[in-house]
Amino acid sequence: MNKNISIPLVKIGNEMIVTFGKSGSNLKNVYHIDTILSEWTKSFLNEYSLISDDKNYQELSGILKLIKEQGVYRIEGNIEFEPLLECVRSLTLFREKIRAEVKGYFVPLNSQKYQQSGISKFSTAIENDEIELSESDLESYAFQGNAIQLDELLLDTMFCALPELPLCREDCKGLCSECGTDLNETDIKGKRLIVEHSKKCSHHKPMKIQ
Repeated sequence: MNKNISIPLVKIGNEMIVTFGKSGSNLKNVYHIDTILSEWTKSFLNEYSLISDDKNYQELSGILKLIKEQGVYRIEGNIEFEPLLECVRSLTLFREKIRAEVKGYFVPLNSQKYQQSGISKFSTAIENDEIELSESDLESYAFQGNAIQLDELLLDTMFCALPELPLCREDCKGLCSECGTDLNETDIKGKRLIVEHSKKCSHHKPMKIQ
């Protein structure tokens, strides 16, 4: 496991492409990363079952463009991942493919742009201090040394892309409020289910033997 997802500045130059997962890009100046597993991302990947020994299963794939602009590195692109979620109605576990837009700026930690930004004030703020952050501040990350670390940007992107109220399907009927029986007539794969309430439930009907 890597300590962090680090991109050396010397490799970036003025512009470069970073890819994740299966590499199918024929573009020039491509920096490929097989996995985003690092000390930063381990907890998130485990929580949403995005780590697997299955070689056919990709925890995350995507393509990012890094562009140097007057000492600031702009990053844009898309990532795709398929987390294991729990339906808020039926409590069914299911996977949902999510495509998220990645957008951010990396500013040198000792630069004037960083010192003037809200993120510099936020990092030194005392608990309960109110710090007003602009939209550009929310997309900005500081870096120091000779490399950019993508862990925080990727984690923020994935967290924000997760659905607040996951549903295994739009028309999910949920669970019986009395006995907890799954009220859906089919599972998420379309397989027919037998909906049978417990005998103590007011919705219980004896099954007819044909």
